[in-house]
Amino acid sequence: MPFPIYAVILSSQLIVTVADRVPEFDVRRSCRESTVSNCLTLENWAHEKLTAAWSRYTAHDKAMCVLEEKMAGPPSYVGWLTCLDINANARRVDATKSGGNSAPGAGTSGKTGPKGSASRR
Repeated sequence: MPFPIYAVILSSQLIVTVADRVPEFDVRRSCRESTVSNCLTLENWAHEKLTAAWSRYTAHDKAMCVLEEKMAGPPSYVGWLTCLDINANARRVDATKSGGNSAPGAGTSGKTGPKGSASRR
């Protein structure tokens, strides 16, 4: 089998896995490596936002963000939320420019975390 077929098979399993629900992971390692003083508060906030908006993100965006987060280091809900919102917003801009309807995507998480804090990245 050529390489692209292997990639499709492997990525399709990844999409099914991440499409069902927000992944659960321990963010303490990520926060230990962070310089953000309220890291755990931000991570909890991002997890709540992801849980509320999860069904509005596309399976493709979820799969792409899984790959990006794996390369970025310890998992982070803030990282996931950022990645998913960027992809959803980009798709809406593309759809607007082409004159079509915007594709589903959340993009409703807001610009900042609690008390206007920025992400850990």
